[in-house]
Amino acid sequence: MPMSPARDEYIIAGDLTFHCLQWGERGSPIICVHGLTANAFCFQALADELAPDHRVIAYDLRGRGDSDKPESGYSIPIHAADLAELIDTLELDRPVVIGHS
Repeated sequence: MPMSPARDEYIIAGDLTFHCLQWGERGSPIICVHGLTANAFCFQALADELAPDHRVIAYDLRGRGDSDKPESGYSIPIHAADLAELIDTLELDRPVVIGHS
């Protein structure tokens, strides 16, 4: 199956700017969270399958990929707070969250 192009965006959430990729525009939202050594692009193949029926969002965690890289703030609770802030900023209604590590 051919890879669908992602919309490449930068979203300000809280005090940081996060690099986000988005595929699809309709259906229930799915937000994808990569492991600590990856980036948003690792979800391309999955997004190709899901995008016809869902809005799929993948983002680079703080300190990874093209997101901001603050000197501190890399604990699991802070990553969870970043995710919650992104969900609020993107106005996602009850998104499905997919993650891997």
